[in-house]
Amino acid sequence: MVILQILTGILLAVLFWKLVEFTVHVLLMSIGLFFLLSLVFPGVLLLLGSLLLLVVSLFATLGLLCIGAFFRS
Repeated sequence: MVILQILTGILLAVLFWKLVEFTVHVLLMSIGLFFLLSLVFPGVLLLLGSLLLLVVSLFATLGLLCIGAFFRS
């Protein structure tokens, strides 16, 4: 039973790390894309900032739901 709990913990840690890695990758890529688009369309910076905040909040909600689902038993 203890080995199963250890393996479950390792699996959740790897999944959480992949989620964080993916979030940082998407965040950095979207910041670069937003700066590129803001050079072409200067008035769209406010809209792009709102979209970035939406993406970050969606990933945070997904992470909280995954953590909450683990403790739901």
